[in-house]
Amino acid sequence: MPPMTQGDWDSTIDRLATATQDAREVIAEAHGATRDLRQALAEARDLLARTVPDAVAAEVDAQVKSFVCTAVQGLSADTRAAMDAAVAKVGREFTRLERLYLGTDAESQREGKPSVEAMIRRSLAAPAGAIPPAFRKDR
Repeated sequence: MPPMTQGDWDSTIDRLATATQDAREVIAEAHGATRDLRQALAEARDLLARTVPDAVAAEVDAQVKSFVCTAVQGLSADTRAAMDAAVAKVGREFTRLERLYLGTDAESQREGKPSVEAMIRRSLAAPAGAIPPAFRKDR
């Protein structure tokens, strides 16, 4: 390679100065872009801080509402079943008491016992002070 002349050195220095200036401009643009990105990031964080709690609250409300509706429906079904069972039990008990009162229950018919109704009618028809045999302790 031939030695560099003064013109070559001047040309190289001019190119380096131009490249340095171009690099400075690119760096300045990069700093501007960085500043813009930081501003956009701050705005995005601010937007998130303002909107996410509302969105989360809305989602939580929706999920709670859904859960409560499901739970109430289940409770309603359970309550209905318990009420139906209780009504059926009361009905069976009244039927048992009716049979006992009328003397149509299996035990009374098997042992030949008088019905409660018959004992009450005899007691009402008996003279005052008389104790019907069905009510005596010695029987």
